[in-house]
Amino acid sequence: MPDHTHAILWILDPDEPELRDPETLYRRSLMRMGSSDYPTNRQRSVGAIVGSYKSATSRQIHELGLTTHPNIWQRGYHDRIIRDTRSLEAIRAYIRNNPIRARQRGR
Repeated sequence: MPDHTHAILWILDPDEPELRDPETLYRRSLMRMGSSDYPTNRQRSVGAIVGSYKSATSRQIHELGLTTHPNIWQRGYHDRIIRDTRSLEAIRAYIRNNPIRARQRGR
C-alpha cells in the first residue's frame, strides 16, 4: 500500500529458537510477565523495532530524494498480539488482500 504498511513480527526467545507456534509463544509470554527475567529492556521492545524501522526508511527515502517533507510517518503505531494459529492465518489473509481492497476503492 502506498499510504501504510503491515508487518508480522516474530519475537522469539533466544534460549529456545525452536519455538515457532503462536499459541506456545503467547502462553510462554503470559507465564513470564510476572517473572524478573521478563524482557523490559527498551531495545528489545516492539516500540524500539518500529522506531528503528521508521528511522531507517525515512533516512533512505530522504537520501533518495523521494520527498522533501520532514515527517514520513505518523506518530505511534497500531499493534495486535497474535494469540493462535487461526488469528495468524486471518491476519496474513488480511495483509495479502489489502492491496486488492484498496484498488477496488480506487486508492
